[in-house]
Amino acid sequence: MKKVLLFCYFIVFCLEIFPQAFYTIIDDDAVSNKAIENIKKLADRKNIKITFAPVALNLIRNQDICDSLLSYQKQGFHICNHSYSHSFKVWKEIDLFNIQHELKQSSEALDSLGFKNHNYFVYPFGKFRDNVRDSIIYWTSKQFKLAFNSRGRYNTFATKDFNKYYIQRFPFRSHNDWMAVKKIIDQATEKKAWIVFLTHSNSSDFSIKGLEQVIDYCHQKGLKSYTVHEAYQQIICHEQSYNSSSDFSLYDEIIDVLYMHRFSGIFIIAFLFVTIYIGIIIVRKF
Repeated sequence: MKKVLLFCYFIVFCLEIFPQAFYTIIDDDAVSNKAIENIKKLADRKNIKITFAPVALNLIRNQDICDSLLSYQKQGFHICNHSYSHSFKVWKEIDLFNIQHELKQSSEALDSLGFKNHNYFVYPFGKFRDNVRDSIIYWTSKQFKLAFNSRGRYNTFATKDFNKYYIQRFPFRSHNDWMAVKKIIDQATEKKAWIVFLTHSNSSDFSIKGLEQVIDYCHQKGLKSYTVHEAYQQIICHEQSYNSSSDFSLYDEIIDVLYMHRFSGIFIIAFLFVTIYIGIIIVRKF
């Protein structure tokens, strides 16, 4: 019995020394009760919990969605902060004064509605110009434990580029090549990284079946699921944060689109090549 206990302690010790890759799903906006219910049912089937990032003003205006998320919260799901208004004028034209006001206003609104542990921020639109990004990160860091953008693939902790207030998210889209998605999950697994999936469950490019495939593959690779709050409490609070931040340029965006559609692109190019080749043969015959 003593040897068994020692072996168990050894296994736990090894797991602590050699951390494993893990993943989180953050579903943005919460503008449709049906959409959040569908993704919640998937999470229940897979026995995982996810994080929802609602816009506070939407919850004030839609009591049904607010009640649903409060119910999910009681069941262990996590609700974080996605701004007060998600206004284009505030977050894309960049009004730093109003951004500061929104950060405070959204937190007060979520408090008043009964949400807990919502001091984690998901940036609206999730991409900022170089000349304003650091200012936005500065104000966010004063109020929140973590903050997430909408670009990237996964987060590693061994290098000095992990910023707790500009955490990368990998956008899940139904039209992404599955082989490319698998490759990114494989890379995250090898690097013992944190892959945060961005979903828009109410969007036309969202697929429940596709997300289920992603979850199944993550579990097949041994990745454990955490909500944002769980990830912070158990892992991220112990990690070093660096003042490093960058965003996708137009060039990066193009490369990312090509990468995420490379296999279908190769198929299309091959199909066109074969079609042209056959056409040339037919023309020569006649």
